[in-house]
Parts: sequence; structure tokens; C-alpha cells
Amino acid sequence: MHITGGKLLGRGIFLKRDRVRPIQEKTRLAIFNLLKDIDGKSFLDLFSGTGIMGIEAYSRGAHPVFFVDIDVSNIIANIEQLSLSTASGLIVKKKDAMRFIVSSNRRFDIIFAGPPFIESFYRMIRENLTEIRKHLTENGIFILQVGKRFFSRDIFSTPDDERIYGESVFLFYHQAGKKLLM
Repeated sequence: MHITGGKLLGRGIFLKRDRVRPIQEKTRLAIFNLLKDIDGKSFLDLFSGTGIMGIEAYSRGAHPVFFVDIDVSNIIANIEQLSLSTASGLIVKKKDAMRFIVSSNRRFDIIFAGPPFIESFYRMIRENLTEIRKHLTENGIFILQVGKRFFSRDIFSTPDDERIYGESVFLFYHQAGKKLLM
């Protein structure tokens, strides 16, 4: 698994085979191509797992980048492997993703959530979607990864855009209701 763009292009990440399900390279490349220029934008990676989405964002110029997960061992291992442990603007929080959102007063340009493919996580995010969107900047975007088998238009409020890559559906919610994607 490698970084697909930016200053860390081609660098590999550590992948401990356990509960994490990192987003494939082609999918990350497609998502970041949709986002276009994220240089200087704040990025929140909820349910970070390996930290690949946040690391990819950092590589492409996002700053600061927050990683939130209840198990941060993979994130820390990847930050260390990439010699980023002294990099400013990388903040790792060992915390439940929804508790972080509820307790935080920060706003982000981009919030990405890639929860485990378990129905209860999607229910929790759906119930907190308004709260999550409160943490977006004026032109911010929230991206939610949903396993295809869990996706239903009846369950998730209508996104501003959606894309299907492999076994995942990515839902895009824009703070201002604007379509910023292609």
C-alpha cells in the first residue's frame, strides 16, 4: 500500500493485518482527484485505522491533519515509518470518533469517516450527521465511506454527491449544499 500523491508519493505504509480495512490506492487517488487542491486545508480522519487517508491528505498539503481512532497503534507506526513523527500539524487522538466530534470545538475543511463495515456505526453517524456538519468550515465537505451491503438511500440523508468504488459507496455532504465535485 503506497501514497498516491504529493510529497510522499510512492512511499509505503505499515499494514498490520487485523481489523483495519485501508482504502485501496485507486480509490484514494480518485477521491483526492475529486477534492482537487487541498493545500493548507484542515483534514479530520475519523475511524483512521492505518491513518492512510490523513497521511495522503498531509502528503498533498493538508494542514493540520487530525487522526481519531480508539486504536492508534497503526497510525503511530505509519507516522514513524514515514519519519513524520516530528512533523508539525499531525495530531493523533486516541478517542471514540463520535465522542471526539461531540466534545470538539474545531471546524475542518474536510472530514473523512471510514468506519468499520458494521451497521451500528452507520446508524450512529446518521444520527449525528447534523453534529458532524457543524464541524465543517463554510465551504467544508464531509465524506462518508459506506459498505455497499449497508447502503440504502432510505437510511442516509441525500448526499450532494456519491461515488462507488469497489465494495464501498462514498457519500459527499457539502456544508453550503454546493456541489464542489465534478
